[in-house]
Amino acid sequence: MRRVLAWLALAVATGCSPQPADGPPRVRYGSDECVHCGMILTEERYAAAMRVTDADGAVRDLLFDDIGDMIAYERAHPELRVTRRYVHDYQSLQWLDASQAQYLVSQQFHTPMGSGIVAFGEQSAARAVAAEKGAGDQVLSFAALTAALASGPTTDRGSHVNPD
Repeated sequence: MRRVLAWLALAVATGCSPQPADGPPRVRYGSDECVHCGMILTEERYAAAMRVTDADGAVRDLLFDDIGDMIAYERAHPELRVTRRYVHDYQSLQWLDASQAQYLVSQQFHTPMGSGIVAFGEQSAARAVAAEKGAGDQVLSFAALTAALASGPTTDRGSHVNPD
């Protein structure tokens, strides 16, 4: 009983509510740093996260200020045991399972690290925004996006793709 009360007191004091073990991470925008580039996360619509399990079984969330940084970081660290990836829907800002999202890549999107990658929960929404912004009409799955990044032009950090 004391443990329950102590946990509730901590939750109330920190403003936290219980979170499912497999749910998206909590991000403190303006405070948390991107594990890949070290920049402070400030723009929710471009932020991404990766849940990894360490060799000792500890689970932790890695935060990124740009979807391109998340993909580049994973490519640079093949030893990671990734259990989940999260991205934000460009319009609603809701967390999405990265493997289920649809992606656009265009320099019309001014993302924090210049990858130009944005995510959508629905293919129709991605196509509508692409038409509105003149960003082309190629909507990619996560697998197609990571394959394009692996074979396409990159910057020195490996996170930039320009299909335009």
